[in-house]
Amino acid sequence: MLMHMKTSELAALPGQDRLAALDAIIESAETMNGQSTKFLKEKIQEFELRYEMSSAQLLEAFAKGTVRETAEIAQWLFWIDTLEANAR
Repeated sequence: MLMHMKTSELAALPGQDRLAALDAIIESAETMNGQSTKFLKEKIQEFELRYEMSSAQLLEAFAKGTVRETAEIAQWLFWIDTLEANAR
């Protein structure tokens, strides 16, 4: 569950309550990031199964020009790039 709180509300909290609220906000963000990562990996796996190759094999073949960029390949590349960006 995503936790929302205005910074003015956070600032108005007493010290321990403020720390507890910050912990909850961080935990919420980490949970959402984990869910996003799971979703991205599932999308990528769908393409890997459909094309019977790993994403690493796709990237290598794409770089060599042995795989052309179709709409589906572009989607696969998008999910790979998004997962990598999400990991940073």
